[in-house]
Amino acid sequence: MIAAELTSFLLADADPARPAGSGLDTFIFLVAPLLLFLVLIVLPMRRESRVRKDMLAALKKGDRVLVNGFLIGTVVQLGKGEDDVQVKVDDNGATKIRVLRGSITRILKSEDAPAKDGA
Repeated sequence: MIAAELTSFLLADADPARPAGSGLDTFIFLVAPLLLFLVLIVLPMRRESRVRKDMLAALKKGDRVLVNGFLIGTVVQLGKGEDDVQVKVDDNGATKIRVLRGSITRILKSEDAPAKDGA
């Protein structure tokens, strides 16, 4: 008997003045997490992807690059298929490796670019 009264009390509408068909609060609780997910996760990921794509498109011969986060070299030749890049990893140019363009983490600086220290 007490259990039946308790369940009917828990299932009853707490505010009888509010119409039963008003689902604005439910709508807000469903949409707010989706908007937060969009703003905090999806949009920054898209922006980062766009910046990375622009960086790889701007890659040119003579740029110093960081490959896979641990190897620093200079771009010697861009591949004909635009998928691979030949990178010189030592100063005398004896050691060259071919890497995928996507494995380039960052462009450090260009060798033939003038110094910007005012000299």
